[in-house]
Amino acid sequence: MRKNILFILAILLIGIIFWMGEGGALLIDPLLITIALVGSCIITISFPGSFLKKVLVGLGVLAITVAAYFGGAYSFNNAYNECIVRGESVRGQLAEYYSKNKHYPENLNQLNSSLPGTRILRPTILNYKKTQDGYDLSFQDWLVEFKATQSVPFMAHK
Repeated sequence: MRKNILFILAILLIGIIFWMGEGGALLIDPLLITIALVGSCIITISFPGSFLKKVLVGLGVLAITVAAYFGGAYSFNNAYNECIVRGESVRGQLAEYYSKNKHYPENLNQLNSSLPGTRILRPTILNYKKTQDGYDLSFQDWLVEFKATQSVPFMAHK
């Protein structure tokens, strides 16, 4: 029973760390580090067995947690790079939609096409907001934000 609970805690820890990595959290984020270390320590201390077994389990959980972070960060980076490459195509689709309907959509799902910036656990990083006279489109990482409107292509802002 105890091992089952520890296994569930380990899966939960890995999921949280992956989710944070996919959200664009930096590896040096204090919250990320705290969750990873505290979670690994709780699992390590609670694991039954000899000291050596506990150390090996702790190192294994920590290694898998770090791998989960990099998996999430990889998902975020792919989404971000996809927005850089295909972001302007979304502007083209919005212009087409406008020419057919004489208004912009309420959300990007109304375009009925695949959108850049999708991630595994989280929604797209591409943010869309319909405005009174058009739309605002943006995506960002921890350093740079790209913004576009119906009349201005994507531009980087720090």
